[in-house]
Amino acid sequence: IIAFILWYSASSFYASHHKTRKNYYNFTLRLSIKIKYSLITFLLFFIPIAAIAINGTVYQDKPTEDAANLVAKYTLPDDADKEGYVKQLEDMTIKYPNNINVRNMYTNILLADKKYLLGLEQLKIINKVNPKPVSKLTECMLVERNDKDAASCYKYAVSLFEKNNKEDDNYIIALYLAGDSRFEVAKNELVSSGKLMDTEKSILSMSRNQLIGTFFP
Repeated sequence: IIAFILWYSASSFYASHHKTRKNYYNFTLRLSIKIKYSLITFLLFFIPIAAIAINGTVYQDKPTEDAANLVAKYTLPDDADKEGYVKQLEDMTIKYPNNINVRNMYTNILLADKKYLLGLEQLKIINKVNPKPVSKLTECMLVERNDKDAASCYKYAVSLFEKNNKEDDNYIIALYLAGDSRFEVAKNELVSSGKLMDTEKSILSMSRNQLIGTFFP
């Protein structure tokens, strides 16, 4: 199901600077693999970030490392300069317009802050160059969240899933929101496979408005 995740307690992830880097790396790896979410609390959408770090301390490039450190600081509960960190991330997207990791992290923070229109703008930039299935699906959901017609967007998202052979639970959501007649059959096959948790099954039984409203309250 869609790439959404709980924003875990900062104290457990960012107890120290060294630990921050290692845990941030582990955190992003989990994000890129599978959703971990709660139906009660959706505090952060995190677009998968590809290969942010080679290991716990070596990053793909310096801008990515700097952006990751800003995100780590942003999550500290006792830091009052959160807006300053967001502004620095924004400035980095201007300075490094082609660095997808930096833009992804900036987008994540915008969506965590419920700045959906700004987040949508960034997603459109990301997906214009190299659209990924889940990223495009998220863009479509944000378009609909802002009361715009997203029908063609969802159809394109479905085609991306099929092109990339990613017919998983995210794909089922795309079929549902696209109004695709294959949704029920695909959903039943996935449920029968036993691969879904109860919370995932609950997501698939939600109404359209409930689903989007849960991810983007």
